[in-house]
Amino acid sequence: MGVRQGSSKLIHFKFLSLIMLALLIGCSEQEQINLPDYEKAADTPALGDRLVGASIGDATNLIPMLASDSSSSSIAGQLYLSLLKYNKNLEVVGQLAKSWEISEDNKSITFKLRKGLKWSDGAPFTSHDCEFTLKLIQDDNTQSPHKSEYLLVTGTDTPDDLTFTVHYDEAFSPA
Repeated sequence: MGVRQGSSKLIHFKFLSLIMLALLIGCSEQEQINLPDYEKAADTPALGDRLVGASIGDATNLIPMLASDSSSSSIAGQLYLSLLKYNKNLEVVGQLAKSWEISEDNKSITFKLRKGLKWSDGAPFTSHDCEFTLKLIQDDNTQSPHKSEYLLVTGTDTPDDLTFTVHYDEAFSPA
């Protein structure tokens, strides 16, 4: 019986020692975690991060102009940037465009693109890419749920690599 009590005391001592060690480790000075300043980083994309979301269905297409279901549109909206977007207050703000101007007759919109934008392969993003994308949506062979809105654009101008203008025959408020 004397040996049993001794081993029981030893087990209690070891257990108590482990708890004390855990408390000491838990109370030690921890490294401060620096969270990003989201207000300053609003225009800076996060690199190497991930977005986890839930959807009621699988995406069928990840090309924004062709996405016709909500799952595809939701994912494509996270993968591609647009000239303009809505911020958290539902105000229109520039994304690829740093500024835009609507003509006095409300029939043209001129976008000034941000400098230094690049495609994932390193090629510069220019006004000619905007024009190409618009013409692709308007093409007879492209089936897009958004096509009818883009068919109202009657012309474009690309006077330089950072200026893209769209023209309408009449004012079109959704534009």
